Amino acid sequence: MFNIGEIPKYLKNMLLNVLLMPFWYISIYLFAPEIYATQDVLLLLSICVSLTMISSIIAAILTNYNSDKKEPPMSPFDTINVIAAFLIQLILLSIILFISFLVPKFTGRIFEFYGFVLTYFLILSFSGLVIVYVEKKQ
Repeated sequence: MFNIGEIPKYLKNMLLNVLLMPFWYISIYLFAPEIYATQDVLLLLSICVSLTMISSIIAAILTNYNSDKKEPPMSPFDTINVIAAFLIQLILLSIILFISFLVPKFTGRIFEFYGFVLTYFLILSFSGLVIVYVEKKQ
């Protein structure tokens, strides 16, 4: 029938990253109702795909950072790096979605979609800077 082991690794990695798209779709639904209200499926899918791919590339590069030049670096798109990057993104997206959903309930302030995306990428980038700083210090 269908053997997962026979699928090329890059296709497996892409299919794994597709699992993040519902999180972006939910965030558009919650924080950008004006975009969601257009019912333009192509627009919604293109936003979800582009945010998923950009964050996947950034997270894969961050999980592959190695300041020790003695060992050759692995490809950031190896399956183990993609799984680690996927888990980082999944946890980060879940936490930020949960917090940003609760902020209006307690403070009355509205959390916009662009603020959500900016917060997500700032945390992702800041964690990369921390990784580089810690690796350089050792």
